[in-house]
Amino acid sequence: MLDQFTIATKGGVVLWTKEYAEISGNPVDSLIQNVLIQSTRTESTKYHSGAYSLQWTFANELNVMFVAVYQKILQLPYLDDLLLLAKRHFVARFAEEIKALVDPECTVFPTFDGFDEEFERVWRAVEERDERERKDKQGVPRKFEDTKKFQSTAKGAKLELEELAQANEMAIGRKQKMRTWNERNGVKDAGNVEETKKGKKGKKKKENRVWEGKATKESMKALDFSGGGSESDNSRSASALVDERSKGRRTKDGIYDVAEVAERGDGFQLLDAEQDEDSGRGIFGIFKNLTSGRVLTEDILSKPMARMREHLANKNVAADIADEICQTVARELVGVRVGGLQNIRKLIEQSMETSLTRILTPVSSTDIIRDIEHVNQAGRPYTIAFVGVNGVGKSTNLSKVCYWLLQNNKRVLIAACDTFRSGAVEQLRVHVRNLRALSENQDVEIFERGYGKDSAAIARDAIALGAANGFDVVLIDTAGRMQDNEPLMRALSKLVSVNKPDKIMFVGEALVGNEAVDQLQKFNQAMRDFSGQSRPRQIDGIILTKFDTIDDRVGAALSMTYITGQPIVFVGTGQTYTDLRRMNVAQVIRALLRPRISKGKKGLKKKVVDPFSRKEWYDLRAPTVFETRVAGKTLVNRSQGTKNAVDFLKGRVFEASLGDLNHDEEQAFRKFRLRIDEVAGRHCLTSFHSMSITTDKLRSLVKKWQTLIEATVTATTTDGYRLRLFVLAFTQRHAGQLRSTTYAQTSQVRAIREKMVAVVESEVQSSTLREVIQKFIPESMGREIEKACHHIFPLQNVLIRKCKVTKAPRVDAQKLLESHGSLEDAGTKIKGEFKEPEVQAEV
Repeated sequence: MLDQFTIATKGGVVLWTKEYAEISGNPVDSLIQNVLIQSTRTESTKYHSGAYSLQWTFANELNVMFVAVYQKILQLPYLDDLLLLAKRHFVARFAEEIKALVDPECTVFPTFDGFDEEFERVWRAVEERDERERKDKQGVPRKFEDTKKFQSTAKGAKLELEELAQANEMAIGRKQKMRTWNERNGVKDAGNVEETKKGKKGKKKKENRVWEGKATKESMKALDFSGGGSESDNSRSASALVDERSKGRRTKDGIYDVAEVAERGDGFQLLDAEQDEDSGRGIFGIFKNLTSGRVLTEDILSKPMARMREHLANKNVAADIADEICQTVARELVGVRVGGLQNIRKLIEQSMETSLTRILTPVSSTDIIRDIEHVNQAGRPYTIAFVGVNGVGKSTNLSKVCYWLLQNNKRVLIAACDTFRSGAVEQLRVHVRNLRALSENQDVEIFERGYGKDSAAIARDAIALGAANGFDVVLIDTAGRMQDNEPLMRALSKLVSVNKPDKIMFVGEALVGNEAVDQLQKFNQAMRDFSGQSRPRQIDGIILTKFDTIDDRVGAALSMTYITGQPIVFVGTGQTYTDLRRMNVAQVIRALLRPRISKGKKGLKKKVVDPFSRKEWYDLRAPTVFETRVAGKTLVNRSQGTKNAVDFLKGRVFEASLGDLNHDEEQAFRKFRLRIDEVAGRHCLTSFHSMSITTDKLRSLVKKWQTLIEATVTATTTDGYRLRLFVLAFTQRHAGQLRSTTYAQTSQVRAIREKMVAVVESEVQSSTLREVIQKFIPESMGREIEKACHHIFPLQNVLIRKCKVTKAPRVDAQKLLESHGSLEDAGTKIKGEFKEPEVQAEV
């Protein structure tokens, strides 16, 4: 149920209101203050205030808004229609009175009480229509004859048998009417004839093997379509190349004109054509001034124009052209004063629409029929040259243009100047045969000289033949060529210079983006550079092909028109001869400015956000056993909701070189891993996790003519840490030894390993973890092992290769803080202070 309907100005003056229930509070005032004045984002037309929901719409030409208030718990699907119809009736009835209020001489406030009865009629009509639609959706109960229970009755079974018999008769009739391809061409099926003679099916004969790469007589006969067909068959097959639904229409003068591109009914919100008219005069001047005064600057426009630039690029507009257009629009908007109720995006769209209209509107004539008649009066045919890159559909669209000319009773001669591509001449022959079968005016011929000839000479002879035989139009088909192929571009320039066609049509794909700019620029550049004339010819018009495959990504049309300054004469939308359209500038602009088509969540474009904008930096604090206290910094996502940053930091393991921790490059071969056990403020308190040495150090110790002895020891420190240590030792020469090798016997290796285990266990079990770490740095354990094993075999390079914590006691925060000392002691002071990187809008 509707509680209130209010009509007011954008400044807040209520013109008319109707209440159907007592309203608590002022939801309309809340809407104006919180949404329309304080925010420039007015795309959403729903707002909740307390227990009420509000929907509204604007009549921008009169600066009037229409607001409907209803209970939040209700669902009123007809409100959009009610707002639209109420706006339409109110504007139609009181437009003059509202416009008079803006007049400075207006001193009398008009009344709008006469709108009560009219609004009641509109509301009742909308409610009744909504009720009818709901009943229609609910449906009508099925009849008994449509249920399965009816089929089990005697009457239902009888009807079912009759339907089956009728279906069998229809299937037999269709089978008798079917004929093979050979039967249509007058050739009987040999197999059927043989079966008729025998009267019964004989034994199947063994078929000959068909070797790969060789064709049989049967396969060659099945693929032979060159003869045997009647004229009716040819016309029947050619009629499939015309779509009656896409045919154009004839004007009052009898001229056949192609249809315009139909706008897709995809349900998108097109650009609003209404513009806000700002005026600070009259009785509403004081209210208008309350929300105005904002002047657009380059800083304000930078972000909206960046989004518009990205939007145009997504619509397939070339990047350079999108940038230039956005810069032009931004320069036009700088200094414009915007009211608080106005949307910057709408202003940009309106200015963009004006700029795009100026670009896409043709500056030269696109009436080719009139130009043909004017040239024919001089006694020569009108010539059109079709140029473009490979595979864009030049021959296909040439045949479409030819069909259009034949419908206008023009005699057409097609010049086959594509002497480079195999099959190009045969393709035009097929088109000519089809066009003769389709058109009442069969005055279309083809002029060809085969392959490998000079295309400029063929075009010259075709134009001469057309002039001598009274042809109205000569269509010149050229070879497809890439814009970087200089020999072919020279040949094209020669064809244009020698024959001077009346119109040079560039055929391009609607699928290309930045490539369209490169193609058109280099085609025009080649015709300028290689023509040898003071005033060289350039592209006069564009045919955009495959326009039916791009949805709303019509940016190629804008790119091509912007580069050449020439109009898009035709648009190709399919494979039949009638699939030729004229481009509607207004529809292309709407397609460029409306939102991108999205097909579900998978196709939605994600917003680009700097990942560092939601992260925080923390210091890594090493224990006091090391000289350097701040070993580095780490990143983590900020705490949010139930996710705590500390939980993500605890347990992280970092590796640091002992050379960095103690400022001693000679100890850089030893690496320590530290684990975060606690977080205090922005400091991560770490403890020992493992120790190892670099691979380069290990390889430098291994040499020939000596014995490598390794041992593994597991021991527990006095403070409860269980460590696993890997010890490494190498034999060395005795004093005064002459032998070059220093290999130890197996018994000696076993005895040395026992000593190594005993020494390491003794050192670890009598020390805390901190003391064990201190023994690693000067390698005191290695020296003790050398002394203990000297009487067995002299050793060298004895060291702890690796150590890791296999079991640790529960973390004691107090002991951990004691091992780190004062957190203010940050170790050696470095120059400057660490600063977080600036958060960027995009990455």
